[in-house]
Amino acid sequence: MNKSGIISVFLIALASLAFVPANVEKDKAVNKLLKEVSKKYKGYKTLKAEFTMLNEPADTKAKSKTEKGTLYSKGNSFKLIFGGQEIFCDGKTIWTYTKETNECIKDNYNPNSSSGLNPSKIFTVWEKGFLYASDGTTKKGTADIEKIKLTPTDKNKPYFLMNLEVDKTAKTV
Repeated sequence: MNKSGIISVFLIALASLAFVPANVEKDKAVNKLLKEVSKKYKGYKTLKAEFTMLNEPADTKAKSKTEKGTLYSKGNSFKLIFGGQEIFCDGKTIWTYTKETNECIKDNYNPNSSSGLNPSKIFTVWEKGFLYASDGTTKKGTADIEKIKLTPTDKNKPYFLMNLEVDKTAKTV
């Protein structure tokens, strides 16, 4: 390698090191905020959450789809109304009712299934199996919102990114 090549490699390495402390501090701040949010939600005995999910297909020609849902949760029991389905779980059995076909499917419930998200753990999902980073802050009314990108470490998940917005003062999603 010639002298200019060595200098170039050295400068690139030096430049990359210059950005590490800021990213580490930001990750620590996001980590602290997420831990505070988890602590708050773990303290609730029951929970009702209304949410909106935006599905952006990988195929740029396909249309994005926005769906609203409601989650009711108590321990490992939950009711999820979403995407034309009502899903009921008592912690042992799960029933999925599809309105369109008027069909109900009953199955054993596995809270550790890797097939999707566990609604009873939705507010602590980032604790295992996710990388996270700040995507900046914004204001919604008077609330300071931290935007966080969650990426699953398991690349076989049916999704690749979740955008989470956390009220920094209230410590709520």
